[in-house]
Amino acid sequence: MPTILVGTEDGIHTVGGEPAPVRLPGHAVESIAPEDGMIWALVDGRELWRGQAAVEGQVVASSPGPRLRCLAATGTTVLAGTAEAHLLRLEAGELRPVEPFDQVEGREGWYTPWGGPPDVRSVAVGADGGLWVNVHVGGVPTSPDGGRTWRPTIDVDADVHQVVTHPDDPGRVLAATARGLADSADAGGSWTYLTAGMHAGYCRAVALAADTVVVSSSTGPRGGRATLYRRPLDAPAEAPFERCRDGLPEWFEGNIDTACVDARGAAVAFGTAAGEVFASGDAGATWERVAGGLPPVRCLLLAG
Repeated sequence: MPTILVGTEDGIHTVGGEPAPVRLPGHAVESIAPEDGMIWALVDGRELWRGQAAVEGQVVASSPGPRLRCLAATGTTVLAGTAEAHLLRLEAGELRPVEPFDQVEGREGWYTPWGGPPDVRSVAVGADGGLWVNVHVGGVPTSPDGGRTWRPTIDVDADVHQVVTHPDDPGRVLAATARGLADSADAGGSWTYLTAGMHAGYCRAVALAADTVVVSSSTGPRGGRATLYRRPLDAPAEAPFERCRDGLPEWFEGNIDTACVDARGAAVAFGTAAGEVFASGDAGATWERVAGGLPPVRCLLLAG
């Protein structure tokens, strides 16, 4: 099982692997992303931090604007999504706005159920470098050219909570939505909503464990009867999800949230608001509780 890095309101905790002290103690970690053996993290909603798998690290940039919410990193770019639905890119040591994102078609229709401004909730980078930005609530705009041009994809009212891409197929995109798991095989041109076998279709987190999709589900925004489901990525649309049971409690309170499920090959792990971490080495067929007593989990990463 790879080492699991767990972001909390009190730093980054390490589960498994070599024992390590808490990184960034006393600081809230909103998002963690890997890049070539390094780790990027959003700290206290304002700072972008970079470090190695050990304790060393430093603040690379900060943002005086809207709160930093989520992060994606590749070998060529680092992107941060913010509150009020903006996108920033790390350039010359600064987090600078990706200005064309602010002109996405349909932006005036983005909203939140409670009347506040929408946020960027997750960001993914496709196998071809295409950018996928999940706005809550605003669908998933995508850019094929590094952020110069954008187009909307999924229905805004699908209420997307996380988007992920296939590591090898640039056209394959998955989204955890309030309508179930949304699956696109044509780069967002069309979407199929999958819920067969689920007790409820409200989904908050999704990860791809080798050729198996693992997705969280609950009865609604405030959680309740939360659990995980799995299914082969290329199963027919009518094929039911299999509920993850072996090694897990009957239900979890709240939601298994955005960015709290991650996979690396057939290994997959997730964290909960109760400060527990569960891991599987067989794409979610069986599970083991590997940590407890942590602060509420805000994000999680399988780091190798």
